[in-house]
Amino acid sequence: MFQKAINQLKLQDKQKASLDVPGRWDTTFSMLENALDFRNAFAYLEQTDGDFRVNPSVEEWNTATIILDCLKKLILQESVSNASTGVELYFLNVCGVYKNLIQWRRSQHTFVRSIADRMLVRFDEFWNKIGLALGILTILNPCFKLDVVEYGYGQIYGSDANLFLPELHSDLKRVYHRYANDYSNPAASTSTLADVNCCASFNPTSEYMFQGFRVWRKHKYESNSLDSQKVELDQYYLEQPPENLSEDYNVLEWWHANAPRFPILGRMARDFLAIPISTIVSESSAAEEAVKMSSTFNDARPEIIEALVCVRDWLESPEKK
Repeated sequence: MFQKAINQLKLQDKQKASLDVPGRWDTTFSMLENALDFRNAFAYLEQTDGDFRVNPSVEEWNTATIILDCLKKLILQESVSNASTGVELYFLNVCGVYKNLIQWRRSQHTFVRSIADRMLVRFDEFWNKIGLALGILTILNPCFKLDVVEYGYGQIYGSDANLFLPELHSDLKRVYHRYANDYSNPAASTSTLADVNCCASFNPTSEYMFQGFRVWRKHKYESNSLDSQKVELDQYYLEQPPENLSEDYNVLEWWHANAPRFPILGRMARDFLAIPISTIVSESSAAEEAVKMSSTFNDARPEIIEALVCVRDWLESPEKK
């Protein structure tokens, strides 16, 4: 009967309605988009088939239209993000999603505000896990450095962006100093060995006289090392402007060539640029895990995807731990 209604209204060229996967707003978008295309067919079926009593009300159709308009912006951002391999564009799209959710929270429609509140809970979980890594990855692009992060924060927080940027600076320095300490350890070991060699002629009785000197000299060289490390970080993203490179530049090649100038940042770039940027899948159900995979796996056979999902489930199972 529904097919007859479609034929009667000449809607054969429309894509058939599809069910969504709970928790996946992209599948909800497809479901609503397809259903709205057949709105007149549902109304026709209600008039011609006395057994059909599930046609949404006018208010429900209006609600679906409003939600579809909201989700359309996210779909557009996702399509741009999937087509790009640049982490800076991925970062801006994440900021755009956050900006949209904040706008939805101020909507005049109660149901839109409710959706925004639920999605923001999940988004905050996501942002707390990878927000810092995304920011550092973006800063490590020599063509943008801090500019993309500042712009993205401005899109999210508006005039309050300056309240959140210091926190990013602090986190960046914290991560940087971890690398700086690791980088200085070999030098510290060499210095300790030199101390032992130069003082080898002293006997144990006079050894205690040089303990204070050893502490003082160690602090002196460690302080100088930290000062030079601080200069390296400040020089890269505060004092020197972004690089003007060609469109086909390679970030890894740039860091390989400039690691002697920025040895500690070079180590950070080596580690952080190895992090694959992929779509974060929801952990709420196995169905959601199977629906949304990184574009890297678009051409993978179904059995390979199934194996990956099963292995992840096994690795995270309490029994294994």
